[in-house]
Order: sequence, then C-alpha cells, then structure tokens
Amino acid sequence: MPPKGKKDKAAAVGTRPTPTPVVVIHGGPASNLLDLYLTTPDQVFTLARGTFNFPSQHKQYDRLPFHPDDELITLNTTGKTITPARLAAINAFYLPYEDLVEALKINIGFPDDPAPVFPIAYDWRFDSLSSVPVLQSFITEVLRIVGKLPQYKKVPPTKVDIVAHSFGGLVTARYLRWCQRQKPAVPPKVRKVVTIATPFRGAAESVYTMIKDNEQREAIRTLPAAYGLWPYFPGACMDISAPQQPASEVDLISDSTLWKGSSVVQSVERYCLKVEAKATGAQRFKQLREGADEQRKDLGALNVQSALGSPDNWLPIVAFGQETNIRVEIVGQNPVEFDFKKANKGDQTGDNTVPFLGAVPSFNLATGAGGSPTPRERLVGIVKGDASFGEYTDWFGAASGLGLSSLHSFLPKMDAVQAIVFGFLRDEQPKYRAKAHPVPGVGGKNVDWPESWNLMPVDL
Repeated sequence: MPPKGKKDKAAAVGTRPTPTPVVVIHGGPASNLLDLYLTTPDQVFTLARGTFNFPSQHKQYDRLPFHPDDELITLNTTGKTITPARLAAINAFYLPYEDLVEALKINIGFPDDPAPVFPIAYDWRFDSLSSVPVLQSFITEVLRIVGKLPQYKKVPPTKVDIVAHSFGGLVTARYLRWCQRQKPAVPPKVRKVVTIATPFRGAAESVYTMIKDNEQREAIRTLPAAYGLWPYFPGACMDISAPQQPASEVDLISDSTLWKGSSVVQSVERYCLKVEAKATGAQRFKQLREGADEQRKDLGALNVQSALGSPDNWLPIVAFGQETNIRVEIVGQNPVEFDFKKANKGDQTGDNTVPFLGAVPSFNLATGAGGSPTPRERLVGIVKGDASFGEYTDWFGAASGLGLSSLHSFLPKMDAVQAIVFGFLRDEQPKYRAKAHPVPGVGGKNVDWPESWNLMPVDL
C-alpha cells in the first residue's frame, strides 16, 4: 500500500484536466529546407546547431525559386546545368521556437505531466493557401497521436490550440477560411488561436527586400509568399513622384500599370527564360499578384465567430515602438522607382519588420465577422521594454549575428509574450494576470480584452 502522501498526490493528478494539444506554427522563412534529391541531403536554407552547439546557418537564396510552370517543382540552377531538386521543410528553427515549445509544455501542462505541443514545419516559399493542406493533415495527425496517450484515451481530443508567429498566422487564417468555403463547410479542428506579430495587411519590408536587398532580391521576386506580404493598409504605398501634385495612394497588388518595366518584372522574366518556362515573365508576375489578391479577399471575409465559436477565442498580439519601414513611396515612373519611409512614433511604428498598421487583422476580432478590420481596442500590445535584462543579453548577443535581433523575430522567445499565451490557453487560469499594453491610440481603460484573456492593461 503506497504512503498516504503519494496516494493523495496521485488522486490529485488524476483530477487534472488534460490540456488541449498545441500546434506551434513558425513564421517565414523559419524552417529548415533540405534538398532530399541527394543521398546526403543538402542544406539549402537552415539554422541549426553546429559544432559545440553553436548556431550554424546556410542560406542559398538562388536555390529557392520554383519552376514558373509548376510550383511543386524546384530546380537547382546554381551550376552550369539545370538539375532537379526536391526541397522539403524538415523542422522549424530552434531559435526562437524551441524555447516557446518547451515553455508551453510545462506551463500549459505540468512539470510532471507536460502538455502535448507540436511545432509544424511547412515550406514558407509557397503562398499561405498552399500550406493549408499541410496544416490540416498535421492537425489530424496530432489528434490521432495524442488520442493514444494513456491520459487521453477515455476522452480523446477533438481540437487543437494554435500559437502562430508572423506568416504562420496567415496560414492559420487561410485554413479557417478554407474550412468555411467548403461545400458543405468543414468544422475546423481548432479551439483557440494566438497570433504573434502576423502581417495580416502586409509589410513594407517585403517590398524593401525585393528592391534593396542585394543578397535576397532576385530569389524573393519569384516566391509566392513574398507577394502575399505586400502591404495594403491605409497609406501603405504613396505616389510622390509628381512634385507639384499631392501624394496619391497606390495599390501595389491590383495596379498592374504601376509595375510596367520594373526590375521586379524583369527578374521574373529572366528566370522564366532561364528555365525555358511556358509562362512568360509578365504572365507569371500576374499570377503572383493574383495570389496575393486572393489572400487579401480571403482574410477580409474570415468569420471568426463561425470558425471558433466566439471572437474571444482568438488573441492577437502586436508589437510596436520600433523603427520600421512603414511606407512604400513611389519617387519615379517609367520605370517605377521606389523609396521607403521609416518611423518609430505612435501608430507610425512597428516591430522592426511588420508595421503596426500591417499587423491589424483585416477581419473583425471584436464582432467575429469579416468585412472590417479589428478595432485597436481589441489588440494586445508588446514593446521592446518588456524584455528582461537577461533577454536583452540573448537578443543582442548570439541572436544578433543570426539576423534575429529584431523585435519581430525575438517575440516568441520573450517571457512577456509567453505569459500572455499561457494565461489565454490554460484551462485552469493562473493566479496572476499577465501584463500587456494598449496599442497606440488606446488607453488602458478603453481596451476591449475579454475577462477570459486574463490580462492587465499597462499604459506606457
């Protein structure tokens, strides 16, 4: 007969609610891409642990483009000959997602009984809709696996919670919208969603990379995911090319005349010629913009009330206060010439990568309906000052050398962000409330945060 203390402890453990399985969806580009066509897989785009556990990265941007006639085909065009490649997303980067995954296991579950948490890897080169079948299959697999665990056998889980960072939030939203568009509609197997710094309405940084980044731009101009990040929030792109005329707003996605003769179109054309594609560069460029427009329409129509049962089941975390490219400016025409405006005050700010206005969901998380953006009162804010001293050391130490020094990329690792996520997802609410900030233009008394989010608003 066991000692009384152990028996009491076992009884207590037996009454614990089994945590909902959690799927962590990384941002892009943040999963390791390997070429599996070779007997020894070749690292095409990776951030892994190298010698003595130091980070090791390989980024071969020129090996990323798809075949213009078939996006399921990747070609290795780096040598004199063009050879086939089979790129696959193997796992998410361990920085910064390993820390988030391990913290979720303990804080959603218990130290002696961790919650089932599964990071998913997806090929971030595709547009967000292309990754929906990957997520759908992964959720089904997670539920099947967890249902076999002893503590879940009597009541197998039927839904997962999702914690999505950056582009992962777009994949999540497209999955939920895809479920709604099926005839008949497919009930999504999702209970709650947390999105962290997702560029729902795009980021000027995506255009900046296409124009200014000498290392990445040629490859990025061919990738569907990059076009899905073009910004379309109010004031995202302004034409200031006519000195005597007032600035006018331009739609980067739908205005085809804007891009005539641009270096972006020329890059796509050169690639199509290189691989002898049937599609011309102009045709391929049109397809890429149409994919971005389809995403914009899909996101605007998402009904969260229908998808999750209540808009309270989606918590949107946005970051602000950092100098960020907040606007694309057209400074010349025929061909188009771009410049970019940075800012770091008020709502003209962001997280170094995603502008605050780009992080505002284009569907309404207050009413739960589509057709209008989420009001600012519903957003949960994070700033750089929320990082502890120890986190600063990590942030500006090894991480900075790996391109992870921006607030945007560091958010999943921050204790302040994780505390918000824990309080939202736990079935048993913690005894304390996580602190968060109202976003620009909203005071602490005016936030529209449901009681179930377990948050304390703190004005800056």
